[in-house]
Amino acid sequence: MKNAVEVVYRPPSKPTNCFDNLEITLANLTAEMDEIILTAIIALFDVHAPLKTISTKRPAKPYITDTIKEIIKLKDKEAYKDLKNYVSYAIKQEKAAYVEYELNACKKNSRKLWNKFSDLGVHQRKSNEIAPELTDPNRINNFFCNVPSTSIDPNLVEFFNYNRHHNPHQTLELTLVTMEEVKNALLSIKSNATGLDNISLQMLKLIFPFCGDTITHLINTSFLSGMVPKVWKKAVVVPLAKVTKATKLKELRPINLLPVTYKIVEKIITYIIMKYMNEFNILPSYRSGFRRNYSTCSALLKITSEISTALDDSQLCILTLLYYSKAFDMVNPQLLLAKLRYYGLAEAFCDWFNSYLSNRTQVVKLEDNVSSEIEMALGVPQGSSLSPILFTTFTADLPSCLSSDVSAHLYADDTQMYVFCNPQDINSAVSILTKQEFGTYVRMVLK
Repeated sequence: MKNAVEVVYRPPSKPTNCFDNLEITLANLTAEMDEIILTAIIALFDVHAPLKTISTKRPAKPYITDTIKEIIKLKDKEAYKDLKNYVSYAIKQEKAAYVEYELNACKKNSRKLWNKFSDLGVHQRKSNEIAPELTDPNRINNFFCNVPSTSIDPNLVEFFNYNRHHNPHQTLELTLVTMEEVKNALLSIKSNATGLDNISLQMLKLIFPFCGDTITHLINTSFLSGMVPKVWKKAVVVPLAKVTKATKLKELRPINLLPVTYKIVEKIITYIIMKYMNEFNILPSYRSGFRRNYSTCSALLKITSEISTALDDSQLCILTLLYYSKAFDMVNPQLLLAKLRYYGLAEAFCDWFNSYLSNRTQVVKLEDNVSSEIEMALGVPQGSSLSPILFTTFTADLPSCLSSDVSAHLYADDTQMYVFCNPQDINSAVSILTKQEFGTYVRMVLK
């Protein structure tokens, strides 16, 4: 078949509610209960929407209307030339109208606009490649997991454990969620990536009306018990090339593919923590990235505006740009938990995070090859929507390590430090910048 492509999919039939049988086990829900529920979901789809492989043609152009198709079918030899010219003209007009409509529909969203350009063939996405010598998933997984061990000062951990950022009576409790909140979290998920459970976002959306109460019960039981199901802590890592053609392991970026049920929990926890952080002004005011309304624009505007003002006053600016290698992988769980307590998370909430950060495992999947499983003792999951919030919390106290002479702006896992001075004081300014306790902070906290 011309332009045919093989597609594996699940054609759905009548929906059914097979989750009533799980009521027997819900009373004794354990950390493995999520696996039981996920097995039931897969079994349901295997019966009512089994996997099938079909061959499909390349989809027709969306601007080729039924009228144009009917004109194309006409076989009038005498009017062939006129029909051909008319069809070409009609396609051109319909395409122009279609493109104008689609671009106007997403002109307020730059991401959708660029995606639409790609769909129309105007802007082609570059596809980076991984060299053949980097096709061993075990080798890649060992590289990703090879993070230097960290030694944290016990006094530092003790300080954060037994002191509080604000009123110690104002704590953040991990409250139970409703089925409506779980549904909203599910609908807000954008990624279609599938984790080890092989349950896609579309599959869970289809059956949520029949198993929403079961999933809500599972999440609430996890919150109450402080236990995170093992399957939520098993990640499939897909290596992506950072450059056009990756020939070295350091040129690969790990992307975690996590179960959809875990992504729901991430959305809920992220919302709870960010609301609390904003309410008590815990995050530094000069931190962009991983926050709503604090983007690259806010970072660039702040820094360029201050530098421009200094230059107008005939001052110099000495700027130091810092980048943390493997920033998320270097987060120490013990110190992170201590800081979560310091910022007011209740002990039950910290117990849940302790379970979340413990006994995490990952495998690397490269096409059809899967590596052996390795346990992660450090860091927070790459590709998780909760990890940026945890890293932001982990480094929230960084500006306090700088003297009043030094300005700073934090963006994601990058930091910009700069000082202003008169030309004759440049040596003194350099000395101020290089003697900051920031280096000690990095060695103590991030390395």
